[in-house]
Amino acid sequence: MSVSRLWLLTEGDPSVSTGHPLNMSTLESMLLGEDTINILELGCGVGILGIGLARILSRDDHGETQKTILMTDLPEAEERASANIDRLATTCAISIRPEYENLDWDDGKLGSFGPLVQSRSWDLVVLSDCTYNVDALPALIDTWTAIHKQNVAKQPDHDHPSTTRVLVAMKVRHSDESRLWELVKEASWAIAEEAVMPLPMLGGEAQEIFLYLFENQTR
Repeated sequence: MSVSRLWLLTEGDPSVSTGHPLNMSTLESMLLGEDTINILELGCGVGILGIGLARILSRDDHGETQKTILMTDLPEAEERASANIDRLATTCAISIRPEYENLDWDDGKLGSFGPLVQSRSWDLVVLSDCTYNVDALPALIDTWTAIHKQNVAKQPDHDHPSTTRVLVAMKVRHSDESRLWELVKEASWAIAEEAVMPLPMLGGEAQEIFLYLFENQTR
């Protein structure tokens, strides 16, 4: 669902206009207005979001840009995610091939990353449907912050702030998830943009998907 909505956002769909709940100009500029962007996905699962982003970013890419997508998750996700990356390369004409690397948030919160995560600064961190496990939220938010600290360390001009942005797509399943807002505030993350989208359910009550673009500029 988050991929389909991002597709509408970047397609310039008439329904996605000023005043529409999905209007996210900073996100759109990052995805379509930059020749260089490094995207890191946390908790990728089988790879739907990362692969969808690769297709979106490949549409207008003519080999003159430098765009990277790195998908990460626990080791048990590696086989299926990697297989889907391989399948993408054989079934679609894409210029951006995602990569995969294992990342446990219990390691990430300590800044302990694999070589691919360590290899560059990350402009945009993305995750979809990863906030329902309240017990894992502290490690998740601390991993965001560790990535931001890595970005700051790699910033060549320390006189200018390094901005790290995190895109979260989520459904609210229970009230305990409000813990997310306490943690992001404590860690100096702020909402830059947000959107709410209806999610029709066959034979059931309609639900909502929430998109939040967080950012951190602390040193």
